[in-house]
Amino acid sequence: MSNQSTTLRYHSLDALRAFALLLGIVFHAAESFCPGRQMWAITDMHAHELFNFFQHVSHSFRMEIFFIMAGFFARLVLMRQGQWKFIKHRIKRILIPFVIGWIVLYPIVIFVWLSGWIKSGNANIQEILDMGLSPIEGFIGFFMTFQFMGDLFSLIHLWFLYQLLVIYALFIMLRAAISLVFSSNGSFSIWMDNKFKRIIASPLNILWLSVPTLLCLWFMNGWGVYTPNESLIPDIPVTMLYSFMFMVGWFLHRNQDLLDEMPKRLWLYLFIGLLLAYPTWQYSAIIHWFSPEADIGSLHKLVHHVMYVFMIWSFILGISGFFIRYFNNESPAWRYVSDSSYWLYLVHLPVVVYIQVLLAYVDLHWVIKYPLINLIAFPILFLSYHYCVRSTFIGAWLNGRKYPFIPLFRKTEVQTEDA
Repeated sequence: MSNQSTTLRYHSLDALRAFALLLGIVFHAAESFCPGRQMWAITDMHAHELFNFFQHVSHSFRMEIFFIMAGFFARLVLMRQGQWKFIKHRIKRILIPFVIGWIVLYPIVIFVWLSGWIKSGNANIQEILDMGLSPIEGFIGFFMTFQFMGDLFSLIHLWFLYQLLVIYALFIMLRAAISLVFSSNGSFSIWMDNKFKRIIASPLNILWLSVPTLLCLWFMNGWGVYTPNESLIPDIPVTMLYSFMFMVGWFLHRNQDLLDEMPKRLWLYLFIGLLLAYPTWQYSAIIHWFSPEADIGSLHKLVHHVMYVFMIWSFILGISGFFIRYFNNESPAWRYVSDSSYWLYLVHLPVVVYIQVLLAYVDLHWVIKYPLINLIAFPILFLSYHYCVRSTFIGAWLNGRKYPFIPLFRKTEVQTEDA
């Protein structure tokens, strides 16, 4: 690998992980602009199908990249600190933020959602509307009647932390099982490393990586990767998918020289991903355009899934290669963004959705309103990080250290001299 193997930080991969998290904020900011998105808090009066397409594309690689990076950095921490310190580290950085974050954020998210549903007259809460309840009254009733623990239970956007905890547990048990079954000379690991190197370095790497991804996708309900945020019981196909992504990141850390291979065909990968984006999004409509009587059954589902997993890995390899090539050097600005991205993603949802609710019926075109929502939300989130997190114990929890406090806006003294 280039210069990163001897440095303490993997600058390009830090930036890639931050990109995946921050894209999630932009992704959720687009939700209110997706036509017919009834389960979201509100639908904007200027919703447009373009946002459905944007979400289709970004959803195909965003969380997959995050879990690959999670696997890479998990092994890095494990090798540096050992298993027991790794477990303590993950409790501090993942479990505690998940539990506290859910306890604090879930009621706020529910309140914002109720505000949006009441404002829009969403049929999902028609009973609340019929009773003439305000958002505050509906919010209190929702929790006093324990509805939040029933069918309406949700891990909200923090589901990825719970999924990570499940995968950590699986990998710790898997490592223990492998050490018991196979000899301690590392022959199995060496064999796996050789197979992995051949796959990643191969011109057909997309094909080999797509096969296990296709198996995971096939057993999911629907025609795409869904969000497992409605239960504490792990969804097996989704857990298999993200565990596979985690494993890819794990073996990338074991074979860091392969990171130099990833930028070699990045523009080809991005081209293939973009080429497959529209047909995977409108597959059913395209088939019916050619054959109005066509039955969209298992065969068509297989064809769609093959294209979809090719798109997944094309974007993963292309975007990863892009960051490895162009974000390889240390940058104070990207270091700051990388450190802040975890906090920003944890707390962004109520901020973004509340702005969506406020602006939903303001008669501004989406070309203006969608960037405006992001331009309002991101400064609020960055300010909250800078003043409430970066130099506090929360920053030590999330980032591993506290930074010295530096005011963003310093007063300058103007000195005058008598003539």
